Amino acid sequence: MKCKNCGKELQANMTVCDACAASVSQKKDNKKKIIGIVVGCVCLLIAAVLILGGIFSAIGKAGGSDEYVDMVQEGSLYYFPDETVEEAFDNFFADPEWESFVSEDGDRIVEFNGTCEYYGEDENLCMQFTVDEETGEFEITYVDIAGESFGYDDLEYILDTIFADTQKADGTDKYVDIVKEGSMYYFPDETVEEAFDDFFANPEWESFISEDGDRIVEFNGTCEYYGEYENLCMQFTVDVDTSEFEITYVDIAGESFSDEDIEYILDTIFSE
Repeated sequence: MKCKNCGKELQANMTVCDACAASVSQKKDNKKKIIGIVVGCVCLLIAAVLILGGIFSAIGKAGGSDEYVDMVQEGSLYYFPDETVEEAFDNFFADPEWESFVSEDGDRIVEFNGTCEYYGEDENLCMQFTVDEETGEFEITYVDIAGESFGYDDLEYILDTIFADTQKADGTDKYVDIVKEGSMYYFPDETVEEAFDDFFANPEWESFISEDGDRIVEFNGTCEYYGEYENLCMQFTVDVDTSEFEITYVDIAGESFSDEDIEYILDTIFSE
């Protein structure tokens, strides 16, 4: 290369002309341009990553929805296979809102917030589901109402309340109705409800899930027992798949009874 000032031939590694002392600066100018191009490419690459990252972090589907939210909304819980989570939650809560995000531990979280009645006040319930991104399976890992968090035992009751509210259009509990509208093997001509309403005072029914995961329908009513009016508690275990049920527990005034005693009790109730 030649010196731009005097035209003398210069060696490739020279930065100053040995004839006129002019600075040889063309490589420095060129290096700036290369840096500028590289920086520009990096910026474009970063911009592309941010754009793509935004697309994927938004978990967009064709309709603009969040695929992880959809996994939970369109899924069902083990003990409530007949209702999707979205159907149950939309029916039970006011102002339902859903979102998904990645936790500090790297877990994919779907969070639900909605308004429900709690001790006579309208309060916000927050429920978080941890989603397995590969399998689409999810589990509830956190629940709070008005900032008060709940454990597993409380969660079962909360879910039972939410889903029981959606079981039938008229607001009744379908598992209670299965028992009430059914009949006992040895007494096929009368429904359980008819017999129990005739025999007991103050009949009350409810359903819940036991610690073993069984669907239980519990009846409580007042009857005469050794000359005193006492409470009878009878529990039916319901097969949620077949709607069949059986009596699995009976007590009167806190005294539990064997299967043979239960046969006598039923005979007394249905023959009334």
